[in-house]
Amino acid sequence: MKKLTLLIFLGLGILLTSAQDGNDKDQISTIFSKHRSNGGYGGIYLEPILAPRLPVHISIPLLFGIGGITNVEDHRNWDNWVFDNRRNDVYLVFEPAIELEFNMTRHVRLACSAGNRFTSDIEMENTNPEILEGINIGLVLKFGRF
Repeated sequence: MKKLTLLIFLGLGILLTSAQDGNDKDQISTIFSKHRSNGGYGGIYLEPILAPRLPVHISIPLLFGIGGITNVEDHRNWDNWVFDNRRNDVYLVFEPAIELEFNMTRHVRLACSAGNRFTSDIEMENTNPEILEGINIGLVLKFGRF
């Protein structure tokens, strides 16, 4: 019978984001949108892993960090671009999640992730203050010595 162990991973996390179309505050943008919000966030990544040696196990990653976001408008004329501080903001982020991890090889893990992102209010004109908040799901590939 295998012994149940707990491993805690500490690292850095970084994510780039793109959201919102300027015509509709709750619509996700595409690279073809005339108005879009771009930015990113990063911070301290803490991940307790339950039974890390088992082929399938659970981890609970937490990210505490800071980010920045800006509204980008496609002018097609960047020579006359003017900086406008009302189109930028800095925010705090907390992102807890739960992952079901699979040990694929000795150096690769695949995880199915579900979490929730919480941010301080985004204060930019024509932008929903909670545009980056909400539930997120995804697949995660992890590389390293496990």
